[in-house]
Amino acid sequence: MFVNLGRRLEAWTQAGLISESQSAAIAAYEKTNARPWSLYGLTGIGVMTVATGVISLIAANWSDIPSFVKLLGYFLLQAALGVWAIRQLPRSGIWREASLLLYALGFLAGIGLVAQIYHLGGSGWRALAFWLFLTAPVVLRAEGALFNHGWVLTLLYTAAVWSIEYRHPGLTDELRVSLAATIPLTLTGLGFFSERFFSLPRAFREAILTWGLASVLIAGTITGNVLWHTGGHRELQKFLNYLALPWCALLFAAAGSWLRGPATPRALRGVTAVTLIACGVYFTLPFFLPPDSRGVMVNRIIGAGGFILIGLLCSAAAALGQYRRLYDLATALVTIRILMIYFEIFGSMTSTGLGLILTGGLILGLARVWQKYRGPLLHWMEGKR
Repeated sequence: MFVNLGRRLEAWTQAGLISESQSAAIAAYEKTNARPWSLYGLTGIGVMTVATGVISLIAANWSDIPSFVKLLGYFLLQAALGVWAIRQLPRSGIWREASLLLYALGFLAGIGLVAQIYHLGGSGWRALAFWLFLTAPVVLRAEGALFNHGWVLTLLYTAAVWSIEYRHPGLTDELRVSLAATIPLTLTGLGFFSERFFSLPRAFREAILTWGLASVLIAGTITGNVLWHTGGHRELQKFLNYLALPWCALLFAAAGSWLRGPATPRALRGVTAVTLIACGVYFTLPFFLPPDSRGVMVNRIIGAGGFILIGLLCSAAAALGQYRRLYDLATALVTIRILMIYFEIFGSMTSTGLGLILTGGLILGLARVWQKYRGPLLHWMEGKR
């Protein structure tokens, strides 16, 4: 990492962007404040080694240990982890985050232990839901990205599994899926509103915004593209009522984007809200339009056009927010979708030499356009902030 920085500083100095004294000052600062990745790695290896040793020792004598001893040992160990975590809370750094993570994982181990001793059955999502409930206060105190992102991903995974496995006379399959779909949208809205109206820890807000938006835009756009591509089915129209809840959550997220804090540029707030609404419209329209009214090619063209439009909106939002990697990713997805249109239209030619030549030429042309206009477009978009 520091070697790459040294090369960049040398290039910037030769280009006249910074002076030699500034280059030396930057290098000295980064060297002094560099993250001790070796310490992080050694700490992680040490924690995993100790945990593996304890598990191995207990597993070797598991059948000989009375149940009350198992439970007593677990609660004493969990209490010790809790005391350690509380003592580390006023501090900041790797030991604080490691103590909170181990304390949270201890709850999951306890759930499994109780289920094993008392032979409790049930779906895995119930255990995960209980763990999420127990660790919610813990994750709100964590500052590290690992725990926050892992907790949010577990929440989304639990909701997805619940929508598939849970059975109740009053909850149809479609209603369960509808309820599960509102969760990432609601998380996105909460993340946006927390920037202005109430406070959430920074790491937790970033996690729910990252995975909330990713779930909405990726899952919604891909599913919508499939609906357009297949032409839909007349049976889809009977599921329209189940879109009401996700749309309420979508409007909540869009409103949250528009009402974000004053530090967020107005253009970014507007583009993000428009992107969310566009994704919802793109997913919903196939439920309204009867499939008999459109040909297969028309469906594909509309689906591809909507996909590209949402990708371009995501690129614009990334540029306005100065997220260059996200901009590159969104642009790459748009480029791939444009290339897929070629395969869909001229699929019979792609197996021939002429088709391969044309395909390669199209890829090179798109790469050339991206290289030529990426910098100016990013510069222009950042000026619109």
